[in-house]
Amino acid sequence: MCRAYTRQRERGEVGQPSGAGTIRRELGVLTAAINIAVKWKRLPKEHAPFVEMPAPPPPKDLWLTRDEITNLIKCADPRIADFVSLAYWTASRRTAIEKLTGFQVDLDNGRINLNPQGRAQTNKRRPIVPIAAELRPTIERLMTGWTSGPLLGGASIRKGFARAVAAAGCPGVTPHTLRHSRAVHLAQAGVSIYAIAGLLGDSIATVERNYLHHCPDHLAATIVSESTKGGGV
Repeated sequence: MCRAYTRQRERGEVGQPSGAGTIRRELGVLTAAINIAVKWKRLPKEHAPFVEMPAPPPPKDLWLTRDEITNLIKCADPRIADFVSLAYWTASRRTAIEKLTGFQVDLDNGRINLNPQGRAQTNKRRPIVPIAAELRPTIERLMTGWTSGPLLGGASIRKGFARAVAAAGCPGVTPHTLRHSRAVHLAQAGVSIYAIAGLLGDSIATVERNYLHHCPDHLAATIVSESTKGGGV
């Protein structure tokens, strides 16, 4: 049944065509529901079915160079350009940026709390991130005269972002690509894996799996440097 469901989801016979990552999340919810039913003794443990997952998808390796991000901003209308800047420098997900309000911005301390007051944290954590110097002018402009509501107006950026991507000539790029690009650039610059994980709100294991292979030269240099300090084993 799990394999049949996977095939149907991949083909779009159930809902929109979806990849392994989405299907794994859905079957993970089913597994959690089964475990809770067992815990609450609504289902005997011996009757709990095994839920087979499809193989995890490979890491998404599509990322933009800084020049490509600059070009994307130039090809976008003003609102989408602001979104690109916010999404890249905060390394945040689309929904968090679309719903970002002035209440979450602390200009005095140079911070943005991506998780608004009253919202419970989920597995997709929304951390408190610093306001990068490159982002500060955009934030200050958006905060000028702001009184309520999302800083970007609240409407979805999907269509405008798609137009900018087409104009910039970078097919396959999604809002999530900006988050991925920021993490790759930090890894290539030699930033600590712990700092990258903190910015993304991800686990160390996730950062290692998705980004460490983009900076083998830095990793090799670090290992060589450390080995010269030890004086042998």
